[in-house]
Amino acid sequence: MHKITDNHLANTIAIDIEVTPEKREEILQMFPAPELPNRESSFNINEKTPGEYAEKVNVLLNSFSVEKTAKGGNWLKIEFGNNNGKINAKMWDNSGSFERTKALLEEHSVFKVSGKIEQFPPETGPKSITIEGIQVNSEINNPFELLPATEKSIEDLTVELVTYLEELKEPYQTVALKALKHYWKEFSIKPAARNNHHAYLSGLLKHTLGLIRITRFIRDQKANPFDAMNYLVDVAYKESRKESIANINAENPVKDRDLIWNDAVEHLRNVFNGFVRKKNEEINFDLLILADLFHDMGKMLEYFNAAENSIEKYKWLYPNADFSTYNPKPSGITMDPIGGGTGHIIFSTMLLQQILIHEDISLKIEDIGKLNHCIAAHHGKMEWGSAAWMEKPEAFIIHFVDMLDARWEKADPIK
Repeated sequence: MHKITDNHLANTIAIDIEVTPEKREEILQMFPAPELPNRESSFNINEKTPGEYAEKVNVLLNSFSVEKTAKGGNWLKIEFGNNNGKINAKMWDNSGSFERTKALLEEHSVFKVSGKIEQFPPETGPKSITIEGIQVNSEINNPFELLPATEKSIEDLTVELVTYLEELKEPYQTVALKALKHYWKEFSIKPAARNNHHAYLSGLLKHTLGLIRITRFIRDQKANPFDAMNYLVDVAYKESRKESIANINAENPVKDRDLIWNDAVEHLRNVFNGFVRKKNEEINFDLLILADLFHDMGKMLEYFNAAENSIEKYKWLYPNADFSTYNPKPSGITMDPIGGGTGHIIFSTMLLQQILIHEDISLKIEDIGKLNHCIAAHHGKMEWGSAAWMEKPEAFIIHFVDMLDARWEKADPIK
């Protein structure tokens, strides 16, 4: 037997499942793990000291813009990235290389940059590189090699996810496995965000699995879902209290808005109270786990990164579209030039619809409505990007587990 052991939510949810070698091999043949980039010996700006000089650092361009100084001059605000994540940089318009650099950034994606490490505000602010030298890097043919990636075993994450989906009743199991099979190449490699949480390759896979883990905990591990959610709110409170105490004792305390658990506990408690008001409504946990799978699936189209097949991912939704002028420049994790203006909630509901049509799967219209509602409401608030208010008990739970997994991810330094 192959045992998968992992800790989630600061050891609150212990994952311990056993799968036979034959079953593991069967799953991985159907859902092969992608090859992730090697991050060993990569430049890590967080380990550098302000004033230190960075020499010919390999980076991948995420984005850049021309900004104005207080005196009306120009400067370049640049976001690069590598295996260790985001690298902020800037360049002042005080030399003859400013326009040349701007032209290089418009045309190319992979560079070697040199410059001084700075930090603002001192000691507490983000670190950046003030660029003094930049050149196109022709030694790296595949910019995918410079993207940050999860450090977890993709094979273990895959086997665990599929094992849970195979537990679902029909027709939810068929919908889940058919969707995963159809979208696996993109789903298994995509980040779940640009900056907020799970902002690295295979982050979408890890985040989706996180939601399903917490959902199963709520379903199985306490006397009832209300006890389980109330327990998790208490755990979040303890984590928030530990973070606050650590901030008090820190040499340079951060602002409230920069605390991971700032306002989270109160919000989770409010969501729980809203869920309690639905206590007389039946919870369909199989449908909810299917909604967990689909809730962020549209991020495959909302985000763009180097080495992806940016055309193929749209062809299934828009087979008659003209792609002759669509050719986004390879980059780090950025908003897709098409999908970024639409958003993952809309795309997630569209992908669900396509699976049902393409695979000729019949679901009750009430189930389709509830799945769409869970996807539309999973951000919790309209001002947070939700397309609907939470009404069904499943919608309260999916927002609850989504927020909890995202906050714990930010608190966990290991991807």
